[in-house]
Formats: sequence, structure tokens, C-alpha cells
Amino acid sequence: MTRFASPVRYVGGKGINCGRASALLGSSVILTGFLGGYFGGMIQDMLQNENLFDLHFLPIAEESRGAVTIMHDGETQTELVEAGPKIADATIKKLMNDIKQISKNNYLSVITINGSVNNQDPFLYAKLLQYIKEQIDPSTYILMDISGQHLREVLASKYKPMFIKPNIHEFSDIIHQKITQKSDIKHHLKTNPLFKDIDVIMVSCGSYGAVVKVKEEFWNVEIPKIPITNTTGSGDATVGGFAHS
Repeated sequence: MTRFASPVRYVGGKGINCGRASALLGSSVILTGFLGGYFGGMIQDMLQNENLFDLHFLPIAEESRGAVTIMHDGETQTELVEAGPKIADATIKKLMNDIKQISKNNYLSVITINGSVNNQDPFLYAKLLQYIKEQIDPSTYILMDISGQHLREVLASKYKPMFIKPNIHEFSDIIHQKITQKSDIKHHLKTNPLFKDIDVIMVSCGSYGAVVKVKEEFWNVEIPKIPITNTTGSGDATVGGFAHS
């Protein structure tokens, strides 16, 4: 048995972390997604208490997922993340309609699509991107922080997001080749047709910073060395900063 002295309960998730960063920078932020059960109610209440967002979550019967982050000595951590409730196609369509309704009452200059959903359709995010472009506003900036097969299908689809942010491991997965050097990232961003027509691509490399491609221009991002308390949500906050800017 391991006992710990300083547990912290915190509302997170990629979309929430991203929205929180944008809101703290001064943006007006609307959060949507799915909440259900005891955890869903707790998340709703805690977000309301933050008083940073407009909340438009869709209620579901199943329990919202939780995650446990264990911080170790030596600036490492272990994350235990539940798969979460399965989200049916009909519920996804309801979310799409809800986003459309939100857009009728609010000017949405940027929409961020963050994280994973427990749904077996590999084309889900590509369909959501198409829906926004065709049914809501083709000029809306779409920022996507997704990975795996969902990201591959988006990259191969007709419509492209304005921004993506895979980390170096997710980038390796996309191109089916292990990448360890920033120079290799730049090479593949230049030559692989998968990455064509996306204005901003940021490949994060942990403590080594990131490689950012802005249209045809490349930036090598280096970050200062600081004592690490908790890295959870750092990439999400980066997306929130881009959304605000």
C-alpha cells in the first residue's frame, strides 16, 4: 500500500484545459462535450465555480471518465486514464446540431476539437470537420488536438483544420516511422503530402520544445529549464494560447 499526503482533485481533459488557457488570456470561451453521472455533475459544478466559461455540455446517462496522475520523484509521472463511456453515433449528431445552434447565437471565430471520444468510427473527426465547414461557417478557424487513426483520417480528408499539434510520438505514428530528431520532423513536414494545406503544424518534443511550421516557414521552439511540478495539460494550454492569438 502506498499512502500520499497531498492529493489534488482537478477538472481537466484536453478541451477543458485548452479552454481554460484561452479564457485566462482573455478570450470568451464556450465549452461543449458530454457529461454524465456523479463525475459529470462534479465537473459541471467545479467549472461553474471557476466562472471562466459558458457551459453547453450535453447530458448523457453514463459516468464521465476520470484519470489519476501519479507524480514521482525525478520529474516523471504515471497517468491512469479510463476509456470513458461509449458515445453513440446519434449522440455525436446531437452534439453537431448543438454546435450549430451555438453558432447561431454566438460568433465563433475559432473552434478547437480536442482529445478522444469512445466511438468506433475512425472518420468521426473528419465528419465533424466537414460538418463545421459545410453547415456552420467555412471561414471558422478549426484547431485540432487529436491523434492516432482519427488524425490520419483528418489529414487524408477533403477539409483540413487550420492547426494540428501532435507530439513527437504521435507524429511518428502518423508517418509510420520512429522520429527522434527535430531535423527529421522538419524533413517530413516539408516532403510528406499528408501535411499539405494545413496552415500551422506544431510537433511538440517534450523538454526539447517543438518544431512549428507556419505555412512555408519553420520555427525551432526552445523552452527554458524550470523545476517541474506537473506537466499535465501543458500541451493543451499551448493549443489554448494559439486559439486565443
